[in-house]
Amino acid sequence: VKIDLHHQLLILRGELGKGKILPWSKRFTMSLASQLFQRPKLFRAVGSVGRFVLRNAPRWLVYNAFNPWGKGREMPTAAKRTFGEIYADRQRAAETKQGNKHG
Repeated sequence: VKIDLHHQLLILRGELGKGKILPWSKRFTMSLASQLFQRPKLFRAVGSVGRFVLRNAPRWLVYNAFNPWGKGREMPTAAKRTFGEIYADRQRAAETKQGNKHG
């Protein structure tokens, strides 16, 4: 069966949002996420701050009585480098290697 599932889910999510069936908190956070993803510089800045906070925040700040999400979960270790940084380094290395073959 060739059902375009991801597209179907995207359409359904849009219809739920338009019909205000989703709770306001979900609509609000999804709207914020959409705004963030549309601004690469802001996305990078927020990611940088988030990684810093994850590495340096006291444990009680994340795992406390006001955060039921943290009761059964453990946050992953924040990456030292972003995917974009690693990818750019690999691209430069590949270009350098390619240039050395032809040079």
